[in-house]
Amino acid sequence: MSNEHKAVARLICLAALLLLIVLYFNNFLVLIANLGSALKPIFIGLFLALILNIPTSFFESTLFARSNNIVGQIKRPLSFLLALILIIAVLGFVFGMVIPQIAELIKVFIDSLPGLYDKGVALLNKITSNYPDLQKEALKYIPDLQKEIMKYLPDLKTILKNFTDKAAQLAGGTFNIITSFFGGIVTLLFAIIFSVYIIFGKDRLKERFDRIFRSFLAEEKRQELYETLKISNDTFSAFIVGQVTEAFILGILTALGMMVLKMPYPAMIASFVGLTALIPIVGAYLGAIFGFIMIGTVSLPQAIIYIIFQIILQQLEGNIVYPKVVGEKVGLPGIWVLVAVILGGSLFGIVGTFLAVPLFAIFYKLLFRLVEKREKAQVNIS
Repeated sequence: MSNEHKAVARLICLAALLLLIVLYFNNFLVLIANLGSALKPIFIGLFLALILNIPTSFFESTLFARSNNIVGQIKRPLSFLLALILIIAVLGFVFGMVIPQIAELIKVFIDSLPGLYDKGVALLNKITSNYPDLQKEALKYIPDLQKEIMKYLPDLKTILKNFTDKAAQLAGGTFNIITSFFGGIVTLLFAIIFSVYIIFGKDRLKERFDRIFRSFLAEEKRQELYETLKISNDTFSAFIVGQVTEAFILGILTALGMMVLKMPYPAMIASFVGLTALIPIVGAYLGAIFGFIMIGTVSLPQAIIYIIFQIILQQLEGNIVYPKVVGEKVGLPGIWVLVAVILGGSLFGIVGTFLAVPLFAIFYKLLFRLVEKREKAQVNIS
C-alpha cells in the first residue's frame, strides 16, 4: 500500500470514529466518566508520586549520596520514609495549627464587625473635619451604608461560622479529610500503593520504557521525547519547591515584621499569609487584604502601616526572593501567570489555581522550543 493510500485510510478511520462519537455522544460521555472514575487511583497515584519524588530524590542525592554499605542499598526506602515523614509533618502543621488559627482569626473578625464600622465612621469624621461640606455629603450616606451592612451581616456570619466549623473538623481529623478528599479509603490505598511502586521502581520503569521507545521511535524522536519529559519534570519540581519555600519565607518575614512593628495577631496573620502565598499572584493580595481587615479591627493606623509593610515586603519578595528561589526554571512571563491563575481557578478552583502555573510554564517552554527549531530550519533553508 502506497503512502497516499495509507493517508486516505487514516482519514477514513478518523472520520468513522468521529461519526460514531457524534451518533453515540451521550454513551461516549458516560464511557469517559466511568473510565475517569476507574482511573482515579492511578491519576492520584501519579500526582502523589510526583510530589513525593521531589523530597525523596533530594534526600537520596544529599544525605545518602556517598553511602556504599548496607545503608546505600536501602537509601531509596530511607529517603522515601523521610519524605513521607516530612509531608505528614507539613500536613499536621497546616491542619493542626494554621487552619485553627485562621478559624480563630475569622471568629475575632465576626465579633469585631460592629466596632470596625464605628471606627470607620470616626476616621471619616476626622479626615473630613476641616471640610464641612464634604463631611456633610459623606455622612449623608452613612445610614444607608449601615442598613446594607446590617442586611448582609447575618448571611456573612452564617458563611464564616460554616467555615470555622469546617476548619474545626479539618483540625480534628487529618486522615479522615484526606480519605474523604480522595473519595474513600480504597481509592487512597490504591493511589498510595501505586505511587510507592513508581518511586521505588522508577529506575526499572525508565529502562522498560526506554526499550519500548527504542523499538518504536527513531533516535531523533526519542531524544525529543526525553527532552520534553525532562523539561516537564524540572519545571514542575522547580515550581513546587519554589512556591512552598517562598510561602514559608514570606510567612516568617511577615511574622518578624509584625512583631518588630508591634502589630496585633502576628502569628495568625503570618500563618494566613504563608498559606495563601502558595497561590501565585492572588495569594499575596488575599493575605494583605485579610491582614489589613483584621488589624483594622484593633487600630486603623496600624492597618495602614501593615499595608505599607506588605507592599515593601512583596517588592522585596518579587525582585529578590522569588528569582533566587525559583529562578528561571519556571520561566513563565507575568501576564501568562495571571492568565493561568484565572483559567485554573475558574475551571478547577483552588487546586487549579495552584497547578495551572506549572502546566502553563511547561506548555510555554515546549511551544517556544518548537518555535526556535522552526526558525533555525527556516534560516538553514534560506
